[in-house]
Amino acid sequence: EEIGKTQERFSGQNSRTIIQIQDVHAHITAQQNIAAILERLQLIFGVKEVALEGAWASTSIPKSQAIPTSREKQLLAGTLLEEDSLSGPVYAAIMSPKPITLVGIEDEASYEKNRSLFLAHLEKSAETDTKLRALGTSLRASQQSAWGAELLAFGTAFGKFRETSDVGKFFPLLLRTAETLGVAFSDLSQVILFRDILALEKSFEKERLENEARQVIKKYKDRPWTLEELIRGGKISAGEIGLYPEIKKLARLYQMRDEVSLRDLTNQIGILTGRVLEKLARTSEEKALWEKSERFSLAKKILLLQATPEDIKTYDGEHSLLETELAAAGLSESLALALNFYETVKKRDEIFFQRIMTDPSLAGDIAVVTGGFHTDGLSQKFRDAGISYITITPELGGAPMDEKLYETRMGEAREKPSVNVPRSPFPTSASTDRQTLSELRNAISTIDENFPPALEVLEQTKDIRKASARFS
Repeated sequence: EEIGKTQERFSGQNSRTIIQIQDVHAHITAQQNIAAILERLQLIFGVKEVALEGAWASTSIPKSQAIPTSREKQLLAGTLLEEDSLSGPVYAAIMSPKPITLVGIEDEASYEKNRSLFLAHLEKSAETDTKLRALGTSLRASQQSAWGAELLAFGTAFGKFRETSDVGKFFPLLLRTAETLGVAFSDLSQVILFRDILALEKSFEKERLENEARQVIKKYKDRPWTLEELIRGGKISAGEIGLYPEIKKLARLYQMRDEVSLRDLTNQIGILTGRVLEKLARTSEEKALWEKSERFSLAKKILLLQATPEDIKTYDGEHSLLETELAAAGLSESLALALNFYETVKKRDEIFFQRIMTDPSLAGDIAVVTGGFHTDGLSQKFRDAGISYITITPELGGAPMDEKLYETRMGEAREKPSVNVPRSPFPTSASTDRQTLSELRNAISTIDENFPPALEVLEQTKDIRKASARFS
């Protein structure tokens, strides 16, 4: 858990398992942990193919990977990762003892369309932010004057949950409020499951668990598995687990976590929130303002390109009133641009899915590294196809992504090099004239030409700045 957390598991009828790793672009800690996750998947589980958003080449970066590990190689790769000149998957492919093949799953034309829409959105972002802030300020003033104290406190907490998706903070408040108001939720299986998981997590005797874990790990010290991998992999018998009370609880916790569906849990939290609202919002004015607040929250996520596929579905079902409110705030053009962006994103999801299903180099158990919206979209497609998947989010270390760096990388351009690299076995459109510096735009095609000479500079000069400049 120090490098990432399993968010969701789905067991399908298909024999393969897809390991989805949610990318957080321009976030150094996330990229370091994505690299660590991929290296472990290769070392322990033999997962050696990684499908990537943002690329349409295919390479194992053979020249760089073949260079023996040294202090200089680690320093250069680590520095380039910190500078966002390498992504986590590329770092893993360079530093892994065994080859990791990176396979781009993009269609170049669709990617470029999406990128151009992102840059168009960026040009209007300051204007959009200003208008959203004004709308939000007006809405909060209405809430403070129209809502009672209890509804205002609950609404504020729910608003923070909407922004952060931090279930751990909002969920206990939701349960306490529901129980205080006598709101029933016995029909909400995921809510009950998550309540029981939180209760079980609090019941652990930490020191005793650590002692039991040390005893068990000692028996398997010649194996490269963690305690969780030992338990999940069936390496420890049920009889042996029964000898360790805290580990027995831990095994039960893993089983319960496997039953969580984030999508269903989120939906059921919404249902329970609605039931609580019916008790807290006692007047038609309070209820109407709550509904308006919900529409604003949805609009904000869409306009700031932070929406999920479920958000877009919600918008499709109730867009008329929302469009009228946004038009009054002068945000119609921003909305149209954002919706066009998301429509292109969904088309890319379909392209990703088809390539994962049909590319011979992506057969069997593989890892897929994509951003959050794509992760959610692909999850649904895997479910529909009966394909097992595990979704992992890298640990972020408490820091947000560097949005300015991300925006800069998406807008950068340089001349495309004339480098021959293996390409995915899918037709793409004619190449564009310019290419960004970022890993976000097919940069895996140039890494193997730039890393070895940059390493030579470092070995000769002992100057990491000169080596980094040579790489760039």
